[in-house]
Amino acid sequence: MEDIRVILLYNGIKFVRGSKCSALYDLDNSEILLLYLENNNETDLNEFQNFIFCHEISSEIEKQITSCNYGLITSYKELNKYIIPTNNYFLPFQLNTFYVEFGNKFDIEGFLKNLPNCLNVIFNVKIFNVLHLTKLLENLDINPSVLNIEIVTEFEENKFNFFSKIKNTFKKISKVILYNANVTEQIINLQGNNIQIIKTDRNLSDFEILVPSKEYHSINRVSFHMALKNNLFYYKKIWLDEFGYLKFENLNRFPEFGNYFFDTINWDLIFDKNHFPKEIQLPKSKIRDCNSSIFRYCCNDPRIPEFDSTNNEYFYKNGCLCKQDI
Repeated sequence: MEDIRVILLYNGIKFVRGSKCSALYDLDNSEILLLYLENNNETDLNEFQNFIFCHEISSEIEKQITSCNYGLITSYKELNKYIIPTNNYFLPFQLNTFYVEFGNKFDIEGFLKNLPNCLNVIFNVKIFNVLHLTKLLENLDINPSVLNIEIVTEFEENKFNFFSKIKNTFKKISKVILYNANVTEQIINLQGNNIQIIKTDRNLSDFEILVPSKEYHSINRVSFHMALKNNLFYYKKIWLDEFGYLKFENLNRFPEFGNYFFDTINWDLIFDKNHFPKEIQLPKSKIRDCNSSIFRYCCNDPRIPEFDSTNNEYFYKNGCLCKQDI
């Protein structure tokens, strides 16, 4: 093939040929960009997958396409320099985040013994036991497998005082979130760089509080392709209850996946994801309200949607968190 000009379209952009002109259709934003090409016929303009081949294309059209971020323009011979977008994606056999419920039954030795290298461990502290929690933090502080620790728990003044004292002792603690707080502005003003107090008018769920804002969005190519077909939250992440079983928000524990503390986790089932309940696998594009959010392909909201049998669709009882945060 001769070295003709090539337009490599991004995902969500479709080429539509017309009799007098052609167009690029942005499926995400329902926008159309008209293209008046010099040679708009079968021999000089062909569509092949997500490419447009064309012998002649004006600089004005090049400017339109690139300024709209619809694609990139190059020569056919240079095409191998670019990664071609694809919807096919396989989950890697790797974890980088553990969400763990911490209570009196939490097996510290079992957790540390089987802990693989990971970037983050986020503890949802259900029972505030100072001695038990301090022992865990002391062990994690010298454990090279963990680089970052976050703690999420409901607000109580004794918890606030405890974390304020120890936040500089354990260097791996990057953030402490105290939620469902009903406190004065004086207390709010005492929060430091790594202590966040969330004052709310209603009680938030454990899962809901973990994704309160757009700072939790994953904006990268891999996350985008994962989010096309799955709930992005479970990419490289697992949630354990305090007994070591895999957990999903308001669903029962799943002993068939094994127990983490007893080193019986079936990693093949976890990474396959096809064994997860249907609600877990739903991408945001199939959930009411979320399907029109501009953040649907980068959102880590871990909540399990409910089913509306009247309208035959899934929805979140408290709506789309991303839209509330705009």
